[in-house]
Amino acid sequence: MQVTLNPEQQLFVINTGSGYSCHGFQNVLDEIRELVKRLKRLKMLLPTSNLAQINQDEVGTLNQYQQYQDLVKLIGTRKVGTWFNFNTAASVRKVLEECREEGTTVRVFYGDTTTGRSWLDEHDVVGRIGRSAGSLQIPLLVPEGEYGGCGILDASIIRIVDVGTGMDLYRHKQFHLPAMELKLDEHKEYPHALHIADVEGNFGVHARFASLPQASAYIAFLHGDMHRLH
Repeated sequence: MQVTLNPEQQLFVINTGSGYSCHGFQNVLDEIRELVKRLKRLKMLLPTSNLAQINQDEVGTLNQYQQYQDLVKLIGTRKVGTWFNFNTAASVRKVLEECREEGTTVRVFYGDTTTGRSWLDEHDVVGRIGRSAGSLQIPLLVPEGEYGGCGILDASIIRIVDVGTGMDLYRHKQFHLPAMELKLDEHKEYPHALHIADVEGNFGVHARFASLPQASAYIAFLHGDMHRLH
C-alpha cells in the first residue's frame, strides 16, 4: 500500500494496488483522537506513549497517517464497541446505542451542529441502527427488510425521531429548518414551487410539485410531521 498527499483537496490518497481510496486530513485527525481516547480507556495505551501524542502541526503529513495506521493495528481484532466520530455528542451516541440494542426504527435528521439548521436530507434517513463489520464498527442505518445499510453521519445529527411513536429521542436545542415559501407560478406541469432560503437568506427553488397536496406532504416530511415520502 502506498500513501501520497493531495494538499489541495486535503486528502491522503491510498493506492492499494488494485485501486485508490481517499481519507481526509481532518478525518484522520479525528480518528486518531478517538483511537487514543478509546485505547487509553481500555488501558491499551499509556498517556506517555508516542502514539498517544496528538500533534496539530503534523496534520496532513505522512507521519500522522502512519500514527493512525499504528493505532488501528494496536486494536487488531479486539471489539471496542460502536465506532463513533470523535465529534459526535455523548447524548447522540447514547441514543443511537439504545436504538441499536432495542431495534427501534428511527428517522435521522442531519444538519449544522453549531446552528441546528437542517440540511433537509430526503434519502437514507429512516431505518434501524446497525453496525458494520471490522475492528472499527461504525453505526449503519438499515432500511426495513434489509440486512445492511449506509454509514450514519453521526457527528452531523441534529435530531432523532422514533418513527413508531413520533417522539423525539434527541433534538438539538436550536433545531430548525430554513425559511420556506410555497409559490404558485406559471410552470405548466409543476406549478407549485417550494422556495427555500440559503444560509445568507437568499431564496431559490428547491422542489416543484404538480399539486398542492404533493407539496404539502413534502413540506410535512421536511418538518418531521411524516417520515416517508412514498
